[in-house]
Amino acid sequence: MEKIKVGIIGLGNITKNAHIPQLKDCEDAVITAICDVDPKTLKTIGDELDIDEKYRYTNYNDLINCSEVDAVEVCTPNYLHSEMAVAAIKAGKPVNIEKPLALNLDQANAVSAALKANPVPSMMCFSYRFFPAVRYAKWILEQNLIGDLVSVDVAYLKSSAFWEGRRLDWRFQKELAGTGVLGDLGCHLIDMTHFLVGNIKAVSAKTNIVVKERKKLDSEEFAKVTTDDYCSFIALLENDVNATFNITRCAVGNDNTIKYDIFGTKGAISFNLNDPTVIDVCIGAVDMKSNSLHTVNVPPEFNTTQERAFIDTIKGEVQDFYPPVSAGLRCQAVLDSILESDKQNCWVDIDERMKKIYDDNLLDTVFRIETRVQGSREIAPTWRRNFKNGGGMLYDWGPHLIDQILYMIPSKVTSVYAEFQYVRQNEVDENVRITLKFENGMSALVEIGTCNYIMLPIWYMCGKEGTAQIDYWNLEGRILKLINKEISFYDEIPSTLVGPSITMAPRNSDTVKEYPLPEPEYDKDLFYKNFVNALEGKEELFVKVEEIIRTTTIIDLAFKSGKENQAIKCYI
Repeated sequence: MEKIKVGIIGLGNITKNAHIPQLKDCEDAVITAICDVDPKTLKTIGDELDIDEKYRYTNYNDLINCSEVDAVEVCTPNYLHSEMAVAAIKAGKPVNIEKPLALNLDQANAVSAALKANPVPSMMCFSYRFFPAVRYAKWILEQNLIGDLVSVDVAYLKSSAFWEGRRLDWRFQKELAGTGVLGDLGCHLIDMTHFLVGNIKAVSAKTNIVVKERKKLDSEEFAKVTTDDYCSFIALLENDVNATFNITRCAVGNDNTIKYDIFGTKGAISFNLNDPTVIDVCIGAVDMKSNSLHTVNVPPEFNTTQERAFIDTIKGEVQDFYPPVSAGLRCQAVLDSILESDKQNCWVDIDERMKKIYDDNLLDTVFRIETRVQGSREIAPTWRRNFKNGGGMLYDWGPHLIDQILYMIPSKVTSVYAEFQYVRQNEVDENVRITLKFENGMSALVEIGTCNYIMLPIWYMCGKEGTAQIDYWNLEGRILKLINKEISFYDEIPSTLVGPSITMAPRNSDTVKEYPLPEPEYDKDLFYKNFVNALEGKEELFVKVEEIIRTTTIIDLAFKSGKENQAIKCYI
C-alpha cells in the first residue's frame, strides 16, 4: 500500500505534541517534508524524523509545491492560516488547517471560496471533537436519552497567563493572533457546541485583558498585550437553547480543564476532558429518581484521532464526525460576532448580514452580484444638477445600492473602478457604473442611470449552479437553477442569426429548472420604527455609523477612479 506523503508547515508545540505523534500512528501516512522559519527547529525536527535536508523548507510555497508532498498540514500562527490554506488548495493539495481558520470572517471566506473553486479534501483541526467523551456524548444525544435540551454550560480553564517569565509571543498580539483565549481555546468550545447541540445564532459577550504588558521576545522592553485573557459570553442556539461560556487563561489551579454540561428535560450529560475516557450521565428512571449523575466508561468504538480522520478524508473515507472547513467558517463568524458584541455592548446575530438568496445558498457559489436603478426622466432641475450641493446620480442613489451590496457580501472591498457619463448635464453625472472587487473573490456591479428607456433587472445574481433575477419596480423575477451538472454539447454546431456557437448555445432544457423567488420578509416602516426605538433607548440602530463611513469611502474612491480612469486599490 502506497503511503500518503504529508508535509507540515510550522513546527511549534501543537505540531510536536499532536500532529507528529498522531501521524506516526497512521500506518498509511508518512511525513516527508517540513517547513519553519527557525533553522534550529527545522534541523532538530528534521533530524528526529530523518527527513532529507532538501525537503526541509523555510518557504511554505516550496513545501506546498514539492513533488514529495501529497497533503499539507498548516500549523502556524493564526495570521498565516488562511493564506497558507488558500495556497495549498490552489495547488490541488489536501489540507488540514489549525484553528482558528483565519483572523476574521473575510479571510475565512477567502478559504471557503478557494475550496469551492478547486475542491480538495480538507479538514479543520478542532481536535477536541475527536475525544471519546465528546463523541460518546454526541451518540447519547442522538438517542434522545436526555429529552429536550434546556441549557448548556461550558468552561475552558487554564492558568497560562501567569506562567513565570512568559513573554509577548504572537498569541498576545492582535495583528498576529486575531484574538486571545477566544480564538486559541474558545473556538474548541464553539465547535463542540455546534457539533453536539446545534449552531450558535446570537451572542452577548465581554472580554478583558488581565496582564496588560509583557516583555518582548527579543528585549527587556515591555509592550502592550492586545488580545483577551478571558472571555465570558451567553449564546442563543438555533433551537432557542441558552448556553453559557467561560474561557480564561487566568484560572489559577487549572492546567488545561474543559468542562461541558448539557441539561435536558429527562436527563443530563457532564464530562471533563482531563479524563476523556469517562462521562457522567443522569439517564433513566433510577438516576432521575435519585437526582444524581453516575460515571460510565466510554466504549472503545469512540476512540480515534484527528490525524487518522484527516488521512481517512484524503482516502475518501469521510467520517460523520470530521470537521470540514465550513465548520471553521461558522466558528469564525461566531468569533467575529463575539468581538463585535464586546465592542458594542449588545447582542449580535451571527447570520444577520446574510441576505436570503445568498445565505440559503440557492445558487451554490455566488461569484457576482449586480444591482441597478435606471430611469429616463433626466435629473430634476433643482439642486440635484449642482455637484457642490450633492447633485448627480452617484450621490443620489449610490449610497443605497452600495450599502446594500456591502450588507450582502461579508468581505473586504479590495478595488473600486468607476465610469461616469455626462449626457445632458455637464456638471453632474447622469450615468455611473461601479465595479467592486472583494477579498473573497466576489465582484459586484452598481449601475445608476437617467437615460435608460429599456430597464435591466434591478438585481442580477450569478452563482456556480444558478442565476437569480429580480425585475424592476414590480420586484418580480425568477431563479434558474442547474439540476443536471453533466455538460453535453450538440452533435452539430448550432447556428444562430449572429453566427455559429458551441459555448454560448442554449443549454438542454432538461439540465435547468426555473424556481420562484423566495418570499421576502418586508416591513416598509422598519427603518423608522428602529430609529424611534433607538432614540428611546429600546434597541440599537440597524444602520451603524461605521457602515455609513464605509459606504461614503467607497463613493469617494469611485469619484477618484473616474477622475484617474483606473481602478483604485483599497482594503475597506
